[in-house]
Amino acid sequence: RLWHRADKAAAAAIALGDPATLPQSALAAAYNHWNAAIVALSQIAPETLGAAQATTRRQQYEQQRAIAAYHYDTARSGFLVPIVEQTGMATRVRLTVCNLERECRRWQGNQPPANPASLIKVPVAIALMTHLQEAGIDPSEPIWVDPGNWTEDAGTTWVNSEYPLAQIMTDMVSASSNIATNQLIDYLGWEGINAILHSQGYRVTRISTKLVGESTYPANVGTGPNQLTTDELTDMMVAIYNHEIPHAELIQAALAEQRDRNLGHAAVLPPINWLGEKTGRNSKVLGTTTALSVGGQRYIITVTLDRSANEAAVRSIVAQVIQHLLTHNGFELDLASSDAFESALPSKMDSRPQTFLP
Repeated sequence: RLWHRADKAAAAAIALGDPATLPQSALAAAYNHWNAAIVALSQIAPETLGAAQATTRRQQYEQQRAIAAYHYDTARSGFLVPIVEQTGMATRVRLTVCNLERECRRWQGNQPPANPASLIKVPVAIALMTHLQEAGIDPSEPIWVDPGNWTEDAGTTWVNSEYPLAQIMTDMVSASSNIATNQLIDYLGWEGINAILHSQGYRVTRISTKLVGESTYPANVGTGPNQLTTDELTDMMVAIYNHEIPHAELIQAALAEQRDRNLGHAAVLPPINWLGEKTGRNSKVLGTTTALSVGGQRYIITVTLDRSANEAAVRSIVAQVIQHLLTHNGFELDLASSDAFESALPSKMDSRPQTFLP
């Protein structure tokens, strides 16, 4: 009976078609069908014959539900269009905006920018803290900074010196130290970093190259470009501010000490509260991922602009997104159109386990 109910609901969802092409109302219906299928399978007792199969099927359906939720959020992102178009560089913009419940709006959020620049330091911080927790290592543990990791740098981490891991991470994030980043890459290893990120669901983000200053390449520089999307980076920031990452308070403190305050921070005016930020800039990209509080609700705004050094354009995007959130009391002032969808969401937002496409 429960199997029949689940199969019927799943079939109804499938019959609606590809979520990437469905209108809002159909996406809401698809979500509800997948949710009904999951609820039915969840009621199958563990000791019942076929319970293991039900668990596997439920996981498959949960992924489909997440896909429907992703596209439903994306379909309601129309207010971002004039914001990015006013830059005159819309095709070069990547933009993802999420609250901490992982409800999001986006513009090309699943397409990697030309280069992540120093924004890649956020996933390095997450990988580090995850590793320390798993290995039972205290963040205050000191490590030696290898001279081979020297490159031109504005931070306070020097080679041939010893620092606590937490201090190196803070310098990497707040001062965007390349030396600190390169040492942590050595500490964790290429495979170690990417394995941790992959285990957390990030399929696009990859760290393959150390950071280079003006001209000096560090030892074991790596091969291939680093990569991320604003969708995945925003999810990482949500995880940090939700304390889903071990020692998240240390990363939050580093983000709050951000020295480069010409992008997100400069776009935030009272009554909005800036909470923290990581910026990235090189010849290929300019970007920021900024945490802020609007009307008591916390959001992450991540924006990148390919092949441009136009800080004013990035600030304008952030400022206009903030203005929309402020005047609409969130993403939408009138939620009537989404009641069918939102009323079906579990209290802990299980429908949005991540802000990116599974």
